[in-house]
Amino acid sequence: MTKEELITKKKQLGLIQMGIGTLGTVGGWIYANKTGGGFWRYVGFGFMGGIALGSIGYFTTYQKIAKINTEIGEK
Repeated sequence: MTKEELITKKKQLGLIQMGIGTLGTVGGWIYANKTGGGFWRYVGFGFMGGIALGSIGYFTTYQKIAKINTEIGEK
């Protein structure tokens, strides 16, 4: 792969990671809506959901991103 293709692949993995975190935030808001609550409940569950799924996305894509960084450094 060329250097540009590797950089594109790295950006795609970053977008996947952000998308998973976004799903966690929205899931937290949905949970807060179903259980009832005020503004701070939405903030809290959105934050916790984003962290929970965002960390899963991070640890899933981290190894691939590290491998791509190594390949970019070699070129």
